[in-house]
Amino acid sequence: MKRTGKIAPSEPISPLISIVTGTYNRLNSLQMMVFSARADIFRGVTLEFVIVDGGSTDGTLEWLRQQPDVVLIEEGALTGALKAFCRGARAANGTYVVMANDDITFHRLSLLRAVSHLERTLTCAAVAFADNRTSLLTGDKRGNAYRVEGIGCTLPDGSLAMVPYAQVGMFRKGLGTEAGWWGDQDLIMGKSRMYGGDSYLSARLWEMGYTVDPVEGCVIEDGILRDELREHNNGLTANDGATYYERFPTVHIPAEKKQYQSLDLPKMRIIHMPVYEPQHPAENNPEAGLTEAFGEYGHCLEVDYLNTKFDVVEIVRMWRPDLILLQAQGWGEKMTPDMISRMRLAAPSVVIVNWNGDAHEEGLVGSAVVDLLLHVDLQTTVNAAVLPRYRELGIPAAYWQIGFKKAVRTVTSAAHDVVCQMNCYNERRSILAAALKRLPHDVGIYGNCGNVQPDGSRIAINGNTHYDFAFQEALNRAAKIVVGDTFPRTLAFVSNRFVQVLSVGGFLLQEYSPELEAYTGFIDGIHYVSWMDIDDLLLQIEYYLNAPKERARIADAGQRYCIEHFSFPAQVRKLLFHLLPDALYARTEVL
Repeated sequence: MKRTGKIAPSEPISPLISIVTGTYNRLNSLQMMVFSARADIFRGVTLEFVIVDGGSTDGTLEWLRQQPDVVLIEEGALTGALKAFCRGARAANGTYVVMANDDITFHRLSLLRAVSHLERTLTCAAVAFADNRTSLLTGDKRGNAYRVEGIGCTLPDGSLAMVPYAQVGMFRKGLGTEAGWWGDQDLIMGKSRMYGGDSYLSARLWEMGYTVDPVEGCVIEDGILRDELREHNNGLTANDGATYYERFPTVHIPAEKKQYQSLDLPKMRIIHMPVYEPQHPAENNPEAGLTEAFGEYGHCLEVDYLNTKFDVVEIVRMWRPDLILLQAQGWGEKMTPDMISRMRLAAPSVVIVNWNGDAHEEGLVGSAVVDLLLHVDLQTTVNAAVLPRYRELGIPAAYWQIGFKKAVRTVTSAAHDVVCQMNCYNERRSILAAALKRLPHDVGIYGNCGNVQPDGSRIAINGNTHYDFAFQEALNRAAKIVVGDTFPRTLAFVSNRFVQVLSVGGFLLQEYSPELEAYTGFIDGIHYVSWMDIDDLLLQIEYYLNAPKERARIADAGQRYCIEHFSFPAQVRKLLFHLLPDALYARTEVL
């Protein structure tokens, strides 16, 4: 058996879902199946495809070898579906394994609905996806174009009935392994080559004491291709049906249902809802962050609520999360008090936390914002000046800086003497950018800062790194000095750029922010150096450009402290085990 293809290096070793299929010269339909599965998955849910190829010559192999999420098993010849699917299932790494034909497509949210059901229903071994085979082949006589078919069984009282089976289904990997998957090693079922394996697996699971459940919304479209592969298979299946019935004259359903026992600790279900501007949607930003950090404690979906094509409340109803982390910074129809109320109805036990990384008080304590925050369990902010106002309003709140993103790409950049990354949307920043550009040094200004100055000139900027964390990281690492600013009338406010700079060992000259040490532990002169006004900043630049050893000492101390305390995993631990329990306890005391 030859294995080629790899899971992307950035993915965890064990994906949540493995999709197993066999294929032969069906590139177009196989691609549609793969694309439909990828489109059904949000960031945070890891997915792999285990594809067993029977010797394709139509470009399938070449395409599969280029897919980072595919584990390819090249058999080189058609050995039969039972062997191919069993081989693929045994190679799968996922917690849940989907046995799927290569000529199907998944309806939206089907895969996540199946995971959610299995997570909540321990008596269930597999979710059976409804399909359109009956309506395509014979016409639908029951008014339902999609349905799950059944297999005959004997109930504990001796009566005969039908129970669901999964033609396409999602299975717990441990139970699928115990059942023998499609039965290629079973003394009787192993005589079959092509068909009956799906029925065998469901029958085994029922007899083991578990259920195979249809779940609303778990639906696939079956193409039932009439092609070379189907013609080949049809010529080899004369005894396949008889083999299944020889193995299972009936399926005996035990009187007592089992509950699946796992050695793993129960995991939370989490939804992280960051907000990205429409021109910078989440899928364009692959750097590791909060979603991956929450993955240590549960199954976390990342839903870019401003740009997603899915209904956010429907996602909550489907996933039934224990925790939702919002990043509601812009207020309007995309995130409203009514929407949060409907989320709570969809998942009654959910805890909702909001994080707002802005400085402006109107966006933190304005009337529209307050109406929304009265519906969350904890509001977190990086401007401590508004915390007293939250206490007055009865809104549980805490200071929380979410951490630094870790770029997944390695890029190079210019090595400036001084670099500053900011958008000049106020006069104060334009004055700062202009002052830096007048220095007799190599100064890089990155951002939307091409403002017209009073003398009619424009600030010469070097580019825009907005949301390009890999390039930001390269600039911060290469520069001798990085300049950061803050906003007037804030308390302990620094943007996420502060920790982005320190995390890569950049030397930071940061505008003075009152009580920053009290709220973060970062110490002026130890981890970074503060400046009071532009004249002070220019003096500091001249001094530290000529003090490389002192710069290096401060940058090293800042990096070590930042990585220890302000990585995303560290900040998620702080949220889950300190800030959130304190807020929930305080709310309980009030009630």
